[in-house]
Amino acid sequence: MGLLFWRKKRTTRKLEVGTEPAVPGREVSLALVSAKVAPGYRLGDCKAKVVVNGKKDVDNTYHSGEGLTSSEVSATLDIAEQAVLADADTAGPTADLPFTVRLPIWAPPTAIGDLRFLTYSSRPGVELSPLAYGGTARFDIDALPVHHTLRAAVDAMGWTFVRSQLWHRSGRKGPSVVQVLTFRPGNSVELAGAKVVHVQVVAIATSPNSARVEIGVHARKFPHGLFRIAKVDDVAIGDDSRTWANAVKVRLAEELATAKIPGGGLIDDNAIAGAITTLLG
Repeated sequence: MGLLFWRKKRTTRKLEVGTEPAVPGREVSLALVSAKVAPGYRLGDCKAKVVVNGKKDVDNTYHSGEGLTSSEVSATLDIAEQAVLADADTAGPTADLPFTVRLPIWAPPTAIGDLRFLTYSSRPGVELSPLAYGGTARFDIDALPVHHTLRAAVDAMGWTFVRSQLWHRSGRKGPSVVQVLTFRPGNSVELAGAKVVHVQVVAIATSPNSARVEIGVHARKFPHGLFRIAKVDDVAIGDDSRTWANAVKVRLAEELATAKIPGGGLIDDNAIAGAITTLLG
């Protein structure tokens, strides 16, 4: 007859992060209290997974067009893990474990963050549950000034917000996560039989007041399907949305001048001028 074991149910502690909204790119410092690890155990690592969830109601404060529900936001905005604590000793049955998390610099304004803790022990044969250090920390994320500038620029173009996603990119400095905002043009645009279906915007903040912005224009043509007709990289945006919009128009016209439509060849200058006016206002 074997022995029957069961684990005691673990509980979590909810931690409030101050009263002021957290700012993207800044650090949030907290301390967790552990009562679940035996004295003398050493943590090999502790990570916080930052999940950006939308508000419970519809949130239309950081984009033009219709709001985005909380279920859609939480399903797409998932920030990669960050190491927050290493080689911490527990001196007794309970221990205060301070940690610091740097927030993503391009986080949606008015979103709610959720820190989830993943831990393991360096002692052989010892496994710690993710709940061993108890809990989640929730915080409001305040908007960077450049968020508002970009929103004003996009609103002026008359685009309608469709969705927001996080894409993982590889690079020389390791993988990174970028937020991709997809918009639908306010008016119908066709080029050599191809219809523009959406515009994707990727903004990477370089400071609270500036960002690098990438814009991709995607079209569809039967029977070739969906394809990217033009891409504009590194258009800097500061505190002047009008200057940024004018730079986008110039760069996009240059890209469309050399763009090739499947089954249609190059686009003539008159069509490009009309498309720029219709697409960007």
